[in-house]
Amino acid sequence: MWFVLDGDKLLLLPVSGSETKWYKNALKNPKVEISIGKDVYPLHARLPSDQQGVKRVVDKFREKYGERDLQAYYKKFDAAAELS
Repeated sequence: MWFVLDGDKLLLLPVSGSETKWYKNALKNPKVEISIGKDVYPLHARLPSDQQGVKRVVDKFREKYGERDLQAYYKKFDAAAELS
């Protein structure tokens, strides 16, 4: 899973945009868990609904991973998540 740390927030970009299953689930229930090995972290997902909020996350991904890789692996850029 690709991610960007932004201060105390974990930024995620759904590979298939708003059609991604975990994104749809987070819309219904913003309480999410991230597990790393045996450690589980309860988090709250904020899902930007405006283009500016989504663009901010996409831009952070572009800075970290580069335009070519972003275009190669991500299909839609209409959804994003900020976990805290």
